[in-house]
Amino acid sequence: MSRLRIAAAAVAVAMLAGSQRASAESVSLQFEKSVNGGVNLSGVPGGAIVQPGPFYWQDSGLPPNTNFPPPTSTFCIEVSGPLPAIGSSAIFGVESLAADLGTAKANAITELYGRFFNTAWENSSFTGSATSIAFQLALWELAIDGKASAGNTNDLSNGSFTASTAIGPVQAQAQSMLNSLTGDTSSFNTRFPNQQLAALIAPDPNDPKPQDFQNQVTLIPKAAVPAPPGVVLAGIGFLGLIGRGRWLRRKQG
Repeated sequence: MSRLRIAAAAVAVAMLAGSQRASAESVSLQFEKSVNGGVNLSGVPGGAIVQPGPFYWQDSGLPPNTNFPPPTSTFCIEVSGPLPAIGSSAIFGVESLAADLGTAKANAITELYGRFFNTAWENSSFTGSATSIAFQLALWELAIDGKASAGNTNDLSNGSFTASTAIGPVQAQAQSMLNSLTGDTSSFNTRFPNQQLAALIAPDPNDPKPQDFQNQVTLIPKAAVPAPPGVVLAGIGFLGLIGRGRWLRRKQG
């Protein structure tokens, strides 16, 4: 087999390996801490309290998953469901954000990260801020309701996820973030050229005792992106063409 064919075969095999990792990858994360206080979304005394990110985790699996170096910082992409108790672990399935939420929501969240995510939030020495709470509110809105239609700037006032103006400046800041989104995700590619957003999903089917915790989103290396199924099929077809070419030459010889 020529060097070109060997290289092509190696690429196709790598595609296949990436695909297998995509459908089966899990990570075991131990919950370390949250840094922001709870938020009463209704602004009414006695209303339900939600816990905004960022959250901090340590990889508790053996061997460690190199895509999740400590500390792993996350934000929630759903409101319902509990977080693990501090010091306990959860097994999450790892998916692309689009696979979990759909392309439109994933693109809106990608733009939100590109424009407003502060890399200081990835450091476990971070102690919380109003801006990180506002970022979480905007993220919940995009993950649950999606980006508002053109001309609608009342994202947080309607839909399945709402945050009352009664909670004060963080609501206004979150709404300002949402209003600034234009559909252009280039800021993410500029700021995080070697990273992608991944959804951490619980319960994970690989968990021997599936536990339903809040789904999370985090940044992971772009190199961890598995090949899409279409690319994998193309790789398989390419390998088949190489094999068929060799067979025909032998037959003709």
